[in-house]
Amino acid sequence: MLGNESDEGAVITIADQTIKLAAHAGENLTNSDAAAAEIPDSQKIDLPPGKYKVTLKVDGGAAASREFEVAANETWGLLAGTDGVLLPMRLY
Repeated sequence: MLGNESDEGAVITIADQTIKLAAHAGENLTNSDAAAAEIPDSQKIDLPPGKYKVTLKVDGGAAASREFEVAANETWGLLAGTDGVLLPMRLY
């Protein structure tokens, strides 16, 4: 699940997919299956287990990259922070 906590638009690139997020899109990611179903498909990405490089570009800021690993049967939230930092969160 992807979100943007900043006041600017953001672009997240992961696994050769680019996702554009409006300001404050999905900033209140939650940790339940029921609430996850309410998040638009444009803010979700399914990835097989493995290590991924994620790049974040917030309007008016420099691009930032980091790596994280996804295991089978995990759900993660990737939140573009207010300072242009990508915040991965294991939700469940």
